Amino acid sequence: MKKLLVVLTFLFSISLLSSFAENSITDVLKEFDKILMDGQNIRAQMTIGFITYEDSNTCGSVVPYFQKEIREAAENTRRINIVKTTELTEYEQAGIATRGVNMGMSKKAKTNKNPAYNLDGVYYDRGNNIELVLTMHNADGKVFAKKSAFISKSVISEKKLTLYPENKRLAESIQTDFDSSEKEMESERSKKNGNSSDNSKVGESAKIGIAASMLDAGGSLANMLYPNDKVSFKISVDKDCYLAILCIDANGAKTWLPMTNNFIEADKVRLFPDIPGAVLRVADDGVFGAEQVIIYACSKKEGLPSQTDGGKYSNSDLHTIMRRQKSVRNYGDLDSGTFKITYTILKN
Repeated sequence: MKKLLVVLTFLFSISLLSSFAENSITDVLKEFDKILMDGQNIRAQMTIGFITYEDSNTCGSVVPYFQKEIREAAENTRRINIVKTTELTEYEQAGIATRGVNMGMSKKAKTNKNPAYNLDGVYYDRGNNIELVLTMHNADGKVFAKKSAFISKSVISEKKLTLYPENKRLAESIQTDFDSSEKEMESERSKKNGNSSDNSKVGESAKIGIAASMLDAGGSLANMLYPNDKVSFKISVDKDCYLAILCIDANGAKTWLPMTNNFIEADKVRLFPDIPGAVLRVADDGVFGAEQVIIYACSKKEGLPSQTDGGKYSNSDLHTIMRRQKSVRNYGDLDSGTFKITYTILKN
């Protein structure tokens, strides 16, 4: 009897491993379709948002393959209709670009009449497999459904796809620098405000909420580009302020984006570059990998960082730049904020 129990347990384990390995992208989309059916949704408009490698905010050439598989799987469902981000409202686009962080910024904006969802993904290296965690968010940024798919590494190898860019370490260093700088700015605000949650008093400072995204030539949200691609940046804020935009390429070279008018009104949407006739394209210089755009916002021009710094990024550079901002201690009631866009340049 004991021997039989052991055998049965072993067979049960084999069964679990088989179903684990068979949980493909197609299976996940079918599960999402069933969840929509159980929720009595007739048809769901769904965009494919950002798919990144672990917590690096970067991705490799494997992502276009994942996106293709998702689109093909969705075509075989009854309730999921893949749409472009250009078909969404400004409110919904901001939710995708900020992963729901600034969904409350445009409270006046209305969502589409049809149920709209965004599908984000994060993938992990799991030995012989890649685990792709797909999450459906509704228009308010809330999780509607979340499932994992498993893709054999042999498939990735056969297609000669990469999991992450070669400069992943640089991107992670910049992210660490950015996070550290953000914490210091929050500490500055707390000290200035006397640890009070009431920001209505004269001399106190508040954080400026920023919703920013990168657009491709067709106006769709993008976090992957190829050489010669045309790009622009869509930015909105929740307070009147001035902007400065720092670009850091895959080699770490720093460039400040020139602007005709760096003043932006609250709840207005601006496109950059704003210089008439100017076109921003990805350089065809053989440089690939993760790149960064850092957006600085301040209620006074004097509070923006100096835009004379060029050269290559070095450790704690962003930390130094943000500390050189004219602090609230010098300029009284000065509001400020920062936002980072990470995107990846892939080979054609």
